[in-house]
Amino acid sequence: MVQRSYEMLRRVADKFLNEHNTERVLPVPIEMIIDNKLGINIVPIPELAEVAGLESFTWNNMDTIVVDGNIHKRYPQRLRFTLAHELGHILLHREVIKKCPRNEMDSYAHYVSNMGEKERQVFENEANNCAGLLLVPKKPLLEKYQQTLTMFPALNDRTNDETIRSYVSNWIAKDFDVTERVVEIRLCFERCWEFKKNKAP
Repeated sequence: MVQRSYEMLRRVADKFLNEHNTERVLPVPIEMIIDNKLGINIVPIPELAEVAGLESFTWNNMDTIVVDGNIHKRYPQRLRFTLAHELGHILLHREVIKKCPRNEMDSYAHYVSNMGEKERQVFENEANNCAGLLLVPKKPLLEKYQQTLTMFPALNDRTNDETIRSYVSNWIAKDFDVTERVVEIRLCFERCWEFKKNKAP
């Protein structure tokens, strides 16, 4: 599997949002888009992660996304990212998903685990980065970031401070209904911040 650049992933995410979130609604209504606009079923299964070691997977005909029921109920921001992650697989890895022999969690887990380590890492990293781009588009992110620094000018010279990063990320994350970690990674990719060595995606 050839790894796509971040800019290639951005183009995929931007094209999708231009087609399916034309009014630029924030937070991006990812569940509504997947369910209502794309007609993809979202099926929660209790304790999926414990039973199969998966938080989610997509059927090989790409008409159903299965998610861990505990995430579905307890962690709405994590669910949003999980759904965007699976949508990323659908947008980027259709041919790979089609090769999974059956629409069963054990079959999918076995199929993914049999990928080479590098291929599996590319497979998951691309879906993660695409999810971040879908949920936190560049233009509104940079606008929110500049608004934050304007409101709190003392932060401008301290954006490498871990506590300040956490504060700024958390402040911005509320507008996108994601975790602060998602915002932090997006700001790093937009070159507002540098990646921390121990926290690189």
